[in-house]
Amino acid sequence: WTKETLDELISKDSKIRSDFKTKNINTVDFSKKLLGQIVFLYFLQKKGWFGVARDADWGTGPKNFLRELFDGKHGKYKNFYNDILEPLFYEALRNDRSYDDDYYRLFNCKIPFLNGGLFDPINNYDWVHTDINLPDDLFSNEIITKERDKGTGILDIFDRYNFTVKEDEPLEKEVAVDPEMLGKVFENLLEVKDRKSKGTYYTPREVVHYMCQQSLINYLATEMEEKVSKDDIEKLIKYGEQFGENNTDLIDSLK
Repeated sequence: WTKETLDELISKDSKIRSDFKTKNINTVDFSKKLLGQIVFLYFLQKKGWFGVARDADWGTGPKNFLRELFDGKHGKYKNFYNDILEPLFYEALRNDRSYDDDYYRLFNCKIPFLNGGLFDPINNYDWVHTDINLPDDLFSNEIITKERDKGTGILDIFDRYNFTVKEDEPLEKEVAVDPEMLGKVFENLLEVKDRKSKGTYYTPREVVHYMCQQSLINYLATEMEEKVSKDDIEKLIKYGEQFGENNTDLIDSLK
């Protein structure tokens, strides 16, 4: 839907058409980046980092900040993408305002500075002077789905998922969208050549868990070389909860 909408806009607007052609931007890449940006912010808003009052602590912001933006609670707009999302992406999140406690005047709240290419305009297109007026109903609408859910817009769909900022133990599963999905989405937004040159790959939680275990085992084995065998340390790290009360001496020796 996003690509089709962009194609239609480009066919009608010579400024967008010229800017996209000059910057070698195609609507597929533009659409993928937009979705990646929104997905990323859905995770961060769960931490309460957006919409924080000027004198309040980080983490106290609304957990549905993007929805509040769409509902006009942080400022009126004529077009959601052009007047709200572009300034959020390419000004608020992209620029360091630590000199003013990260306060962003357009939304009258604190917005964190996120240093990274995800919030650079694709191919450095002129977002300030190019009005990409994506229809607001692309983001939220009143259409009833066949599942009887309300809304088929991007925000409508994402609002129906439980985004969590926690990655559980490898064998624990939760009916939620966690950062592992974010990593996979971001990895697949990049061309293969960019993944290789930038080393942008997401390491699965199972691999991270294994690496952490091995690092801890080797560290303790080195530090406790004369007191505890590496085999015992390995058993403790891997099967700590099942280790039993009979092995309290080993646990005490590691303290």
